[in-house]
Amino acid sequence: MSENTVKNGNRQTGRVSVTLPDRKEMCMDNEKRVPLWHKYSLTIREASEYFNLGEKKLRQIIQEQPQEDFILNNGTKVLIKRVKFEQFMDAASCV
Repeated sequence: MSENTVKNGNRQTGRVSVTLPDRKEMCMDNEKRVPLWHKYSLTIREASEYFNLGEKKLRQIIQEQPQEDFILNNGTKVLIKRVKFEQFMDAASCV
C-alpha cells in the first residue's frame, strides 16, 4: 500500500480521508490572541465569559447604567472597560 492509499474495508481506494478543522478554529489558531485579563476593553461576549455573567444580563446592566464610566461606545458596538467594570462589580451587592 502506498502512502496515498487508504484501506477501506477489504478494498483499497486512491483517496485519502482528511478531517479539516472548521474555519473558525483555523482563524483563531492563526491569530495572536491577547488573554482577556490583559485587554483594556471587552466585547459583550468576552465580558460574559470573563465575569461569568450572561450576555443578556450585561446588556441589561449597560441599559440601566448608561452613564457609568465602564461603558465604551465604538459606533454601534458596546465595549466594557474591564478594570472599571471590575470596580463596579466589587461595589455592587447584587447584580
